[in-house]
Amino acid sequence: MATTQVSPDTNTSSSAPSPRPRRSGLDGVILVGLFGAALVYAGQNAQRLISLGAIIPPVLGITIALLICGAMAAAPWRWSMVIPLLLTTVAVVFQLSPGSFPLYAITHPSDNYTVFAVIVVHLGFAIMADVALAVKFAQTIRRQMPHAPQWLNPAVAALTGLTLGMLLLGAIVHPSSAGGAANANATGTETVHLSGATFSPNIVALHTGDKLIMIGDAPVPHLIANGTWSGTKPMPGSESGAPTISNVSVNGTTVTVGPFTTPGTYHLYCTVHPGMVLTVIVQ
Repeated sequence: MATTQVSPDTNTSSSAPSPRPRRSGLDGVILVGLFGAALVYAGQNAQRLISLGAIIPPVLGITIALLICGAMAAAPWRWSMVIPLLLTTVAVVFQLSPGSFPLYAITHPSDNYTVFAVIVVHLGFAIMADVALAVKFAQTIRRQMPHAPQWLNPAVAALTGLTLGMLLLGAIVHPSSAGGAANANATGTETVHLSGATFSPNIVALHTGDKLIMIGDAPVPHLIANGTWSGTKPMPGSESGAPTISNVSVNGTTVTVGPFTTPGTYHLYCTVHPGMVLTVIVQ
């Protein structure tokens, strides 16, 4: 009696689609870090757009870069973490590098608490994403399936606590004493220091013919002009007898304005930072 042999169906097994890689808790941490950091800077730009009708181009560029990194990290490609890892590492190193504005803002919360809070929260998200990306990169090199190590959750909790602690500490730090008038000295000049977003002092008294020296203490761009702020609305304008000061740049440098030749009270403001006003009293 003849027997019938049945050959295995090789077509079925070969045509079956390969399973898509499953997301792990590590991927969740990466995406929360990248998109959280992007959301923080997007919110800052939205606030500035609403209040001043302008955006901050560098912040907008970083926001777009973070969104692109998030999309790349979410892609089902084995090495999708490489470019986001490089970019987040560069961002974290830059923000913590000596002489950078982010580090200055972090160490001087009383200058501008809003900027301090934005940078601290953004940095927390960026560090979270950077560490998780580095872990996934190491696991991929070792040909391991991406997974969240046991220490990841405690590390994220510790980073969250550190961020909240810095926000609380920054909120209770007393503002630096910027008020009060400084007396003119015998050399015919008076000095005002410019920090992140304040004049110190913010009131100076000069004699007729004196000049004013402005020293930029922080790596922050300032543009000084005649005028003042009304809330978040700029009010450009020069009082009668005031020297014309038009967009004088102070960016970690020292400049001299004046002389102030007519007695009176004059106002100078930074066109970049809302609320940053200097009152000059000439006697």
